[in-house]
Amino acid sequence: MNNHRNSLNILRWTVSITLAAWAGAVYQGYVLARELQVSWGSVRWMMALIVGGIGLLILTILLALTGSPWRGRLLNGITRGGRLLARLRFLHLPLMILVAGIFPLILLPSYPEPVGSLLRTFFWRAFPLWLATVAGAAILHTRLPEQGWWFAVGISALVYGVAYRIAVFLPDISTYPFTLYWSEASRYYYASLFFSDQVYGVHANPTVLHPTRYLMQSVPFLISGLPIWVHRLWQVILWVVTNAIAAGLVVWRIKKPGLENTSFFEKIGSWTPWLIGLWAFLFLFQGPIWYHLVMMMMIVLWGTDTSRFWKTLIVVLVASAWGGISRVNWIPFPAALAGMIYLLEREKGELPLLGYLLPPVVWGIVGGIAGLLAQTGYMQWSGNISEQFGSAFTSDLLWYRLFPSATYPLGVLPGIALVSLPVIWLGMGQLQRQWGATRPGQAIHPIRWLGIGGVIGVFFAGGLVVSAKIGGGSNLHNMDGYLALFLVAGAYTIFGKVKLEPVAMENDIQSRSKLTWLVVVL
Repeated sequence: MNNHRNSLNILRWTVSITLAAWAGAVYQGYVLARELQVSWGSVRWMMALIVGGIGLLILTILLALTGSPWRGRLLNGITRGGRLLARLRFLHLPLMILVAGIFPLILLPSYPEPVGSLLRTFFWRAFPLWLATVAGAAILHTRLPEQGWWFAVGISALVYGVAYRIAVFLPDISTYPFTLYWSEASRYYYASLFFSDQVYGVHANPTVLHPTRYLMQSVPFLISGLPIWVHRLWQVILWVVTNAIAAGLVVWRIKKPGLENTSFFEKIGSWTPWLIGLWAFLFLFQGPIWYHLVMMMMIVLWGTDTSRFWKTLIVVLVASAWGGISRVNWIPFPAALAGMIYLLEREKGELPLLGYLLPPVVWGIVGGIAGLLAQTGYMQWSGNISEQFGSAFTSDLLWYRLFPSATYPLGVLPGIALVSLPVIWLGMGQLQRQWGATRPGQAIHPIRWLGIGGVIGVFFAGGLVVSAKIGGGSNLHNMDGYLALFLVAGAYTIFGKVKLEPVAMENDIQSRSKLTWLVVVL
């Protein structure tokens, strides 16, 4: 009886979401038609209206059947279809790949107007993704029935989200001789300056803007005469590969022996690393976080060893030097990330406060010095006027860009809230489980809370300021340091890998009731 009720609820929710997405697509099509003053006498628009109406009717009838005496037959039919799909196991992987190839093709090509405008609306993009997700979930559920339908939906959404994110880059690998997007030509020009003698036959000073980014982009210039599509391909590789490696390193860190192992996600066993990796890969693109910052993230995630002070110091020194050459506001990022990992992985225990905090403090001081020295060294080596490197400090601040505007319709503050709140919600839920009745008397020391929240809060505030300056605020890429730190802290928290320590029960209660929310506010 319970299985029957659960299956019926799953069906109702799935059909309801599909109906809502399709209704939204029909409505946005209607709104666009009115804006374009399209005549409903047009055969094309009349056909679209008819198809939209038929789809809404079918989904409404299907939803109504879930509450009618016919619901038993409906469930039996779906069950028989599931059994047939389960017997066709040899088709599962080809079908998943086929769906992954088809739905991006619906969204990516440049269609003539007004179809192009229609496919840029929210629901006309979300609906194909949802259909692909349901199709993939149906296949996964037949192979993992014990995990439940919504688990299969989550896995399917991650898989197809990654497939779409990679597919978005494919049109960039083009032989088109003119710019594909804003300022593309200047990107390759700045990269070429590292090989100006070879490319142009004259010496030119390398760029003052994001030198490490253009150094990474300059690799194809090692071979003379490569066509433009090779340079575009190389940038796609930089985006995809660096983010994939960083996501893999997040997985590697939180799988280290000795960390807590209490997450409700543990019940999914071997799927956990893949879930974390797919989620982390997509999370990095929400800024997006540029690959020259991801490089620092990779160095610190790979090299930080909270039990080996000197090794971590060298890692922070190297990454901070890279940050100093990149951007002045990135200099503290490597030490901040290493220090946060230290606070997440190591309990305070009986150590005095100064003794516990000394390692991350030293890493921060040494990292800051290394970053400033590297920046000064690059200024001298490049031959550019030193004042050119400080233009970011004199830019006007346009605070309206933190809110919805023509530059960024979502707005920086609503956008970063949309990215952050689900992670905070999941993390808080996991911490409550860790501090529940099964683990009484264990918590995170308040100084660790304040350190983690303080580091993330500083980069959050700094990202808002940088987003408000001229040239920023068109997306969340200037929140990059915050997003990278938030990703790591979120992964440790959600997947139950934050190191707990025994404390008095009174302190445990106080930590939960006060400091937890203080850190969330920070």
